[in-house]
Amino acid sequence: MKSDYTPNQPSPRRAQHSLESEFYRLVKTRSQHPRSQHRLSRQQVRAVVGQITQQILAFLTGQASLSIRKQLTPDGHWQWIVYNPQTNVRHTFESERAVRIWLEQRHLR
Repeated sequence: MKSDYTPNQPSPRRAQHSLESEFYRLVKTRSQHPRSQHRLSRQQVRAVVGQITQQILAFLTGQASLSIRKQLTPDGHWQWIVYNPQTNVRHTFESERAVRIWLEQRHLR
């Protein structure tokens, strides 16, 4: 019976021992490095949870603030649309100045 083992190669038993040693060395090296670099701090977690909570509450309770958007009309003019979710009323203005005047008058009431 012919063997594949040659004197220049390590024996199969030594190769297995060498692989096991390398494996345990890698495991030990990896466990010595702190993983805290990849984890969020408690403060960061609290901040993220706080932001998510605020967004969920705003969604569930409804948006209380005005929504203002600028839109291009089919005839090529800009218009500003102001929506009040509390009253479910939408106002349309032809200029930003008109929106500012309306907001100031609304604030003075």
